[in-house]
Amino acid sequence: SQEIAAANVTIIAGEYAHMVATAYSQREVAKRLGVSTSRVRQRLDSGSLYGVVGPAGRVCPQFQFADGATLPGLERVLAAISPNAHPVAVQRFFLTVSPDLESEALGVALSARDWLQTGHSPEPVVLLAREL
Repeated sequence: SQEIAAANVTIIAGEYAHMVATAYSQREVAKRLGVSTSRVRQRLDSGSLYGVVGPAGRVCPQFQFADGATLPGLERVLAAISPNAHPVAVQRFFLTVSPDLESEALGVALSARDWLQTGHSPEPVVLLAREL
């Protein structure tokens, strides 16, 4: 129905606005990673950092960072994601627990972000990312 569609648009618009509002600027990413802002731009251009366009230009959503670095295996996962994937779908992919990412070491299913952050192989995440 149109009401459900309108509600979904509102939810996705809200998630997108929040992602942009809480994303790191290129300057913040440069400081966090200990590199120049031109290096951050190079990584955005090459796809080894994920960026979305905000009011002040390209910004980097928080889900791809942990402990002052990018997630282990991030570049391989981003390379597997379709350039046409909606930014909200990409963020949800990283943050939503997936039954396909069952950690034997931890005995629970993890989100892609937690899977990578806890040192698991990026391979299963790369395979799932191709479906986005």
